[in-house]
Amino acid sequence: MKIKKYTISVLSYVLLGFCGCKKSDVPPIKSLSCKWPADYSVEAKVIDIIATVYQVVQKDTAYVIQNPTPSNGFLSFWLACNMPEKAKKNGIKVKISGYIISFPGIENVVFKHGRPFELISIEYL
Repeated sequence: MKIKKYTISVLSYVLLGFCGCKKSDVPPIKSLSCKWPADYSVEAKVIDIIATVYQVVQKDTAYVIQNPTPSNGFLSFWLACNMPEKAKKNGIKVKISGYIISFPGIENVVFKHGRPFELISIEYL
C-alpha cells in the first residue's frame, strides 16, 4: 500500500513539473543568420509591420526599410542584413517581422544607411 501512495505522489510531482512550468512569452533566439558583433543583443522584435523598401544611393547602393513609426525611439530606416533580392525594389510595400539589433556603443555609431536589422519574415504586398 505504501508503494502505491509513493508512486502516485511521484507521478503527481512529475506531471506538475511538466504541466506547471510556463514558457516565456519571448521565444529564445537560437541563432541569427547575419554576422553581428559577438556581444550583440536584440533590442526589439517587430511583428507584421507594414513598411516600404527604398533604394539609397551614396557611394554604394543599399535597400532600406522605412520604419513606419520612427517616433518609437528607433531610426527612420532599418538596414536588413538579409534582404532578399526580390525585395530590392524602390517603393515596394512589404509586411515584415524581424529583430532590431543593438550592441554596446551603438549610440555612438553613425549609420550610413540605417539601423541594423534582421528579417525573420517578409511578405510582398
